[in-house]
Amino acid sequence: VKWVLSPTARAIVPAVVGFVAWSCLVVFVMHRSPLITENASSFTGGIGSFTAPLSLLLALKTNRALNRLLEARKLVGQMFLATKSMSGVTAAYILPIDVTKALLIGRYLAVYGWIMKGYFREEDVAPLIRAVFPPEEVQWLVNSPSDIPTSILYRLRQLVASLVPELPRTASQALEAKIWQLESIFESLKRMFGNPIPPTYTRHTSRVLCMSLGLLPIALVGSNASFAAIITTVTLLSYVFVGIDEISVEIEHPFPLIPMYYLAYCAQNHVGNQFTLAIQPVPT
Repeated sequence: VKWVLSPTARAIVPAVVGFVAWSCLVVFVMHRSPLITENASSFTGGIGSFTAPLSLLLALKTNRALNRLLEARKLVGQMFLATKSMSGVTAAYILPIDVTKALLIGRYLAVYGWIMKGYFREEDVAPLIRAVFPPEEVQWLVNSPSDIPTSILYRLRQLVASLVPELPRTASQALEAKIWQLESIFESLKRMFGNPIPPTYTRHTSRVLCMSLGLLPIALVGSNASFAAIITTVTLLSYVFVGIDEISVEIEHPFPLIPMYYLAYCAQNHVGNQFTLAIQPVPT
């Protein structure tokens, strides 16, 4: 049942059906044209020459897409770790000095994961902003000429800068380092979001795949394979090769695959826990 409900399986079934239908047409035509069948025997050896370059193209494309997914997962993990760490420094150093600014920084850090999720999945975050921040902050974010994550990072830096005279030097440097880290991660994720695998490479791989699977039934008829063997071979090979190509397309866009909801939820709880710990009495 899971195999039938798999989105990858549903995506490749139309292509598999198309290649099988093409194979049926090839068998029907060639069995009624003996001259074509005799000449088709030359395809039997030539079709094997497609296997190596096709496998190489698919392997390179899949590896490149997988590297993008792994890099995105690593960057997202570092992002949430930086927000957690910054919330701890804020609760320990800023909260005793300025409660209002500390809580405002905590709000920004608590929703930063949700804002990033909305940015990279193109979701509306306006209701979240209105629910969390006071009206003046909402107005400033809405009217900001930059994107919301960049505006939040600028606001965090502005709040920290206003407290530098009252903070220990190590604390202000640590906070600035975390903001810089969040900026660096965001720019790297934006680069990945806006620069997928070159479409020329993807199109060429798809064309070679179609040529190979399109010529396959001709070569099988030329090798005197039975109708059942031809259909079975084309079905299995098209399912495997088209499936690999579809998987590479899916993981080329990593953000829908990363559990950003869970990570944002955990980061939000961690920020709240840091501030809760800061107001509890500790052993002297």
